[in-house]
Amino acid sequence: MKFYKGKEDECLECLSLIIIKMIDILNRIYDSFFCKFRYMCVRQSASDENLYLLTDARIEALDKSLSQLKLFDQTNTDAVWKFVSDIQRDPYATALTAFSKITDKLIFR
Repeated sequence: MKFYKGKEDECLECLSLIIIKMIDILNRIYDSFFCKFRYMCVRQSASDENLYLLTDARIEALDKSLSQLKLFDQTNTDAVWKFVSDIQRDPYATALTAFSKITDKLIFR
């Protein structure tokens, strides 16, 4: 980059404007990238200690509140898959059983 006599101030002004613009662009990229992680939650997998799961924080809160209710004797994922297989076999009985378990836990606890 050549500086011409008398043009140093203009070149420095242009350079400072370019730097300010680059900082603004980097801030926008940073905000848009990390804004998505504000609603994320990282936790270690129960089945594999080397696996970490990235989940939605709202889903994590729902999972935590369901586990605090202690509706199931087994883990939540096992209970969900058992419910899915049972609903395929006998939807009416499975829905009534699930409804009665939930109301029993909510009313009589």
